[in-house]
Amino acid sequence: WGEAWQGKYPEDTVSMNTLMDIAAHFFYLDRQLTDGSLAGHVCTGLNALNSLQTERKPLVEPFVFRTIYDNFIGKSTGKYNLHDEYVKAVKEIYKIDLGKVNEHRLVLAQGAMLMYMFENEVLKSVLIEAYEKQKEHLPFVLEKE
Repeated sequence: WGEAWQGKYPEDTVSMNTLMDIAAHFFYLDRQLTDGSLAGHVCTGLNALNSLQTERKPLVEPFVFRTIYDNFIGKSTGKYNLHDEYVKAVKEIYKIDLGKVNEHRLVLAQGAMLMYMFENEVLKSVLIEAYEKQKEHLPFVLEKE
């Protein structure tokens, strides 16, 4: 981020709920296969941000994206593995009877994924830790809880 944004944009204040909401939208189930299994992806251009966020945060979203990406398989820090959290979420969703294979089943699964990741403590820890390390250089302030 550096100095490029400073003075050009007002500094934004963001709640932890907003940060988690943005992050949850990067864990996206986008289709179901004929056998009923779900398929999706994390941190790509195809996500739920554009279609489901009523108020976008363009100065916060890149931070969230990069944080998830850097901690997706534990390479960056070795401490967190958000891939495993994504897999756990899918397994938890499979425990719920979402009905027959149809368009409603996918929508229910997408909602379940959003809620699971919104409440995910590992994801929350990853975001807080990344924020604390970078807060002097970010174009937003995280509200104290």
